[in-house]
Amino acid sequence: MNLVEHFIVTVHAVEDVTNKFKKKEPSERILAVDLTYNCYGRVKRQVHYFRESEWNQAVDKGYFLA
Repeated sequence: MNLVEHFIVTVHAVEDVTNKFKKKEPSERILAVDLTYNCYGRVKRQVHYFRESEWNQAVDKGYFLA
């Protein structure tokens, strides 16, 4: 399965969910992002989970790979 660009259309909500990881504490914050994205003409709204650094990179570029 190949990674393809998912272009961010709208960000509806960003929630910090780091405290839900009780067995293994992550090294950086984990974010649940409710967003609408466009992937090859398919526009869909979904919740995706990102590390904080991955999310900042996606916002700067305007897309993320999935």
